[in-house]
Amino acid sequence: MAFAQITDHEVQALARLAVQYADAPRVRALVSAGASAVQTAEDVLWQLFTGRLLDSATGTQLDNLGAVVGQSRGGGTEVQFKALIRGRILANRSDNTTEALLGIVRAVLDDVSVVATLTRYAPASFVIDVSGPVSALIATTLAAMLADARAAGVGGSLVTSTEVAAETFAFGFPCDFLTALTGAGAGTLVVAGDAELFPASGTLRIDEGTLVAEDRAYTSREGSTFTLTGVTANAHPANACVSPVSDTSGAGFGDSTDPLTGGVFAGTLTA
Repeated sequence: MAFAQITDHEVQALARLAVQYADAPRVRALVSAGASAVQTAEDVLWQLFTGRLLDSATGTQLDNLGAVVGQSRGGGTEVQFKALIRGRILANRSDNTTEALLGIVRAVLDDVSVVATLTRYAPASFVIDVSGPVSALIATTLAAMLADARAAGVGGSLVTSTEVAAETFAFGFPCDFLTALTGAGAGTLVVAGDAELFPASGTLRIDEGTLVAEDRAYTSREGSTFTLTGVTANAHPANACVSPVSDTSGAGFGDSTDPLTGGVFAGTLTA
């Protein structure tokens, strides 16, 4: 049951007077005085209650909540500080799973347009790539938080950029691979690996560099299955390379960045 503040104790008290006292001025004055005191107590208690909720806390109260979970303000805005506190709570409870570590990143960045991916490497390390932009201050704080959240003996790295992904130098997208032979006229394609890095819709390049290479647009992706807008023109063998067609104007350069000038490097922090 949700709590709600009562703001009209006096009105309610007077409305509940017995009929014979409804017009008695002294009785009404006595009831009003008592209800007014109750209202004052209600208002003070409500302020204490809401001030201790993360969403509504401000100023010193927010600093106190940060101190409880072990997170300092760090010079950012109150909105950023609240995001850091949420991330710190998750870090304090982390079990080192992919979901837990990415949950910390999403809580701290608090931006649905930012995409974070985690890749694990044997025997015990991981790299988290963030599509940016992320300020240097937030990136440093997030890396320290992830270092606290990961299990002992596990190495971690956080890769971020201060600019949007389109303006950041990057390596070409690696191949994913077809699970089986795909004949000409196919309307769907299934890849063997994790297709989460592919856009929700776009264009696929199949068998790049071969005589049967082709580009095929797709309208949707569900898991590792792509629904094409048309059908394949050629047959493609199992393990044929499949990658998204980039809309960038230079290898590793952003759409609006002149390749002669260059883009922005992503930074790697130990997490």
